[in-house]
Amino acid sequence: MNLLKYSKYMYLGLLSVAIASPLSAYAKTTDPEAEAAPESLVTERRASIYFANQGGIKNWNAIDDETIQIQARNNQWFQAEIFSYCDGLNFANTIGFVTEHNGELNKYSSIMLRGQECHFRSFKRIDLGADTLSSESSTDTENNAEATEEVSAK
Repeated sequence: MNLLKYSKYMYLGLLSVAIASPLSAYAKTTDPEAEAAPESLVTERRASIYFANQGGIKNWNAIDDETIQIQARNNQWFQAEIFSYCDGLNFANTIGFVTEHNGELNKYSSIMLRGQECHFRSFKRIDLGADTLSSESSTDTENNAEATEEVSAK
């Protein structure tokens, strides 16, 4: 009876060693470059404008009918690429931002333009200096910011 009792514990001990050994070998052989790749993906995934539905968006500038640059209240610029052609975005004076339920504007958000909802394909933080925008487009985007509507998610 004692032998059976000890063999059960011996079996559990060997089983745990058999499971842990391949996992520890895998952890030792991982490539440092492979570990760095997910971090770059995480930064793009976390790019968002908080409280966008409560005045968190300061300015915006449509590059073309598939790309829009958005300035947050903290003067940080973001660039959103639209999934497909958003007709008239390049010439729009007023757009609506459809945010997440918590008011964030991120890659899962979209914009409304003349009843058409244009979903974001990507949303990333960019470095855009004040000298990059021409004075004419800067004036246009300031006018656009005043005409911007903010739409909460349904």
